Amino acid sequence: MTLDQAILEHWMAGDHVAGVGFGLYEPVVYTAGPLMGTLGAIVALIALFPDPLYTVEIGGGRGDVHVAQADLTAA
Repeated sequence: MTLDQAILEHWMAGDHVAGVGFGLYEPVVYTAGPLMGTLGAIVALIALFPDPLYTVEIGGGRGDVHVAQADLTAA
């Protein structure tokens, strides 16, 4: 599902978007998968449904991955 541009702009401005738990550049920790326990930072919101999906920059400049909100926690 394509993310509505208006919603994306609100999120990027720091506004609350229903169901979205993390903001732009917020530090997070992976809670599942091979990156479990790794620190990262939110760099983009990609989708809202069925679970918010983010692009997360892996700590240490090791690249970016797409991660569902359910697999992240606040750092």
